[in-house]
Amino acid sequence: MTFDLLLYGLGGHGKVMIELAQLLGLHNIGVFDDNDHSSIQIEGVQFLGVYNAEIAPQAPIIIAIGNNIIRKNLANKIKHKFAILIHPSAVVSPTASIQEGTVILSNAVIQANAVIGAHGLINASAVVDHDVVLGNFVHIRPLAFIGSNSTISSETTINPLQVIERNTHI
Repeated sequence: MTFDLLLYGLGGHGKVMIELAQLLGLHNIGVFDDNDHSSIQIEGVQFLGVYNAEIAPQAPIIIAIGNNIIRKNLANKIKHKFAILIHPSAVVSPTASIQEGTVILSNAVIQANAVIGAHGLINASAVVDHDVVLGNFVHIRPLAFIGSNSTISSETTINPLQVIERNTHI
């Protein structure tokens, strides 16, 4: 089997990832999930059942689950290489560093010299200001703002509309 992209998770966040992947021109998508979603029919998407490292071993994968701890646990088990997905409407500075497995959704802004750790999730219309460091498995929810020179520790979730003042360390 040949896939442009693999996803792990077919819940709500998984459906958002499918739409993003298709928007990016990735039309042959395989989805792993521990729950049986074989009845869900989405054009260009094939349900693959529980994770199997031998299925399409060359295809990149994204963990399409919003929960930071679950993403972390799965990342330690998955053998595929991890992709990075960035919505075309997102604005990402060329000096920002985006690590593997990270997803940046619509209208998000990542400013100069920001560092986004592995398997981060920057949700719709969130802003990560300049020189911010986000640890691994961080979820910045919609419309949140992270002020300049702040550090957000691994596995932290910043809630919708939350404002993190500059120079804050969480």
